[in-house]
Amino acid sequence: MPRGRGMLNRSVVDRKHSLSSLPPGVKREADGVLRIPIALVRAFTTQPRTYFSPESISALARGIKVRGQITPGLVKVVKDDPKHYYELINGERRLRACLEAGILFYRACVQDVVDVEDQFEISLAANFNHEGHSPLETAQALKRLRDQGRTVEHIANLCGKSVPWVYQHF
Repeated sequence: MPRGRGMLNRSVVDRKHSLSSLPPGVKREADGVLRIPIALVRAFTTQPRTYFSPESISALARGIKVRGQITPGLVKVVKDDPKHYYELINGERRLRACLEAGILFYRACVQDVVDVEDQFEISLAANFNHEGHSPLETAQALKRLRDQGRTVEHIANLCGKSVPWVYQHF
């Protein structure tokens, strides 16, 4: 695996957040999950999923209104944006549903990433077997990994799919 990519079992504790104070308005819950003002979180613009069903987001928003955001998202710290302290790695559907539900805070864990391609791989691995990606999203994600020099075997392992499945979906 090139440059440590695909290591999904890495610690989700970001040293910047454990050794120093958190950004304004961010609170650490008892379980270590951060409670982040939604305005401080930006989307991951090159993530594998490009379509979000409005009906699915609304259904999730209704559930969040009743029970809250049960599953935390996954974010990375951003240093190049004065408006946002975090960028999503996984959990954009939840973020959109929280916004629709009028929730002001987003629950998330912080993950260290090597670079944007590492972030893409983590996002893909975390989401690939969730709500269906369109055939085009699938093909584009697999092609991006292949263009980055990933082997078909690596892509299959990352996605939890077989090698023939990967070849069929390029």
